[in-house]
Amino acid sequence: MRNFQTPPALLLVALIVVAIMLRIWIAASSVGSSDVGAWYQFAVGVDEDGLWRLYARDSLCNVPPLGVLLVWATYKIHLATGVAFPLILRIPGILGDLLTLILIGVGCRLPSRIFGICLFGFAPVPLLIAGYHGNLDSLVNAMAFASAMVLHSGGSAFRAGLLLGIAASMKLPPLVLVPTALFVVGWSRWWVFLMGVGIPLISVLGGVIWGGRPFIQDVLQYQPPLDMWGVTVFLTTILGPWRSEIPGFPHVIATSYALPAKLLIMTLPAVVMNALRSTDILFGFLLAFGGFLIFAPGFGPQYLVYPLPALVLLAPRWAARYLAAGSCALIALYSWFFVGYPFASIHNSTSPLHVSFLYYLTWCAIAGGVGATIVERWTQKGGKGS
Repeated sequence: MRNFQTPPALLLVALIVVAIMLRIWIAASSVGSSDVGAWYQFAVGVDEDGLWRLYARDSLCNVPPLGVLLVWATYKIHLATGVAFPLILRIPGILGDLLTLILIGVGCRLPSRIFGICLFGFAPVPLLIAGYHGNLDSLVNAMAFASAMVLHSGGSAFRAGLLLGIAASMKLPPLVLVPTALFVVGWSRWWVFLMGVGIPLISVLGGVIWGGRPFIQDVLQYQPPLDMWGVTVFLTTILGPWRSEIPGFPHVIATSYALPAKLLIMTLPAVVMNALRSTDILFGFLLAFGGFLIFAPGFGPQYLVYPLPALVLLAPRWAARYLAAGSCALIALYSWFFVGYPFASIHNSTSPLHVSFLYYLTWCAIAGGVGATIVERWTQKGGKGS
């Protein structure tokens, strides 16, 4: 029996090691996207003016304090060691992917474990976001996914909340998981979970107090850049006949849609969970971050990683479709904005038409994956009810 079980375990470890080494190689041999330069400027700003003054100095800094301090620490390591800043910057995201791969290996059923690790380990979407793009989203998503896995395994609500709070203190998107997680933990433990979430978020309160209006505008009121993505595309298409009469028509549509989108993102997953009487936090994770992408009024390519761990576990075939479209989109995006070697790309806020079309296919894939999973759960609920 030992000889039968050991080779698969060794194979899983080998796949994870190769996937991480591939990310490190990409990070070591490239400069990355525009975000790398932005992070460098933020770190220099903290060094020169301090954390709270950074938000007044640079309005592009839309990241909570913990995320800024983490990047500032990588900057100090760069100064102390002479190792290239783009490489050090991407190490936290690569470590995040390592954690996610381990959790996928634990969470997948045995027959699909290798497939799940291969999907997340070697598909260009997670590979490029962690190894090339140059942002914290891979680490942030790993912390949020770890929070969900703690609840999934029946662990401490406080520990799960603490992990989610740390994630949200680096970047705000993990907050979309809070309503769903509260539904899962139930009334008896909701306050324990919120206490865990709240402790790391004290840093955000510090930003409100000491960062003042610039922090509130740059971080709490941040609107992702408008791009040809999702619902915004449909709204601008449907209202197309009037676009010539409205100055800045797409921006007007995206701004008008922003508040309803946020309300949908924060409430709809918990409503679906309640309708299905489901307490599966992994399903809730997919609903929360899938909904985040489906209804988002703006878009950044690094957001593609957020629903992926749960999609791999719950709907691997849809995950493959999502990764196929998303990988083509990212490769096309980085290639279009390529500026030189070592491989670097400088993006603007609007993608070319062929990238927008690939984004549309990616959006259809995540919408299809979330929809198919809801229908499957609804069918199962109907079967049990009958």
